Amino acid sequence: MDNAFVILGFGLFGLVSGNVITRIAHQIPAILFARWQQQYFQITNNTLLLPIESAKFSLPLLFRPLCPNCSQPLSKRWLSSMTCWLCIKNRCPCCYKTICCRYLLTELICGLMFMVIVASNTDPVRITILLSVTLWLVTTSLIDISHQLLPDVFTLPLIWSGLIFALFGLSPLSLSESVTGTLIGYIFLWIPGT
Repeated sequence: MDNAFVILGFGLFGLVSGNVITRIAHQIPAILFARWQQQYFQITNNTLLLPIESAKFSLPLLFRPLCPNCSQPLSKRWLSSMTCWLCIKNRCPCCYKTICCRYLLTELICGLMFMVIVASNTDPVRITILLSVTLWLVTTSLIDISHQLLPDVFTLPLIWSGLIFALFGLSPLSLSESVTGTLIGYIFLWIPGT
């Protein structure tokens, strides 16, 4: 696409998407750890159980920014890390501690990747698929960098979508190449785990 306003619009959409996936990447590991702890207590017949709310995904938290240090809610005007970084010098108004620049960098990277994807492709279906996969991979990367954890909720849909795209010819790889890549990738992840 060669319209600069469209490219800039997708860049802004990338900034907002980067903000949301940063919050998702912050929430998912906490949910997984709470569920694993609940399962451990159930298996060991321990009576100390966590509240069910701590093991559930909270959609309102995605639209209500919290300070990563003190967990106090920030004002709605700090919905974007960019405005937080620029206006309040990247400090929480409650605890005055610095907010990690990872949020800002994720927003900027997503905005730039969205602009590059839209500028280099003209097919709307391909753009949609590339933007979705980009968000998915950035979210998975953030979780992996922070916790050295790749949740199945992120990896299994990617594997199956790659195989399905190859089956219907939407992928540049054939089905046999996709299955071979899946098997080799699984073996390389399985061998160090044994």
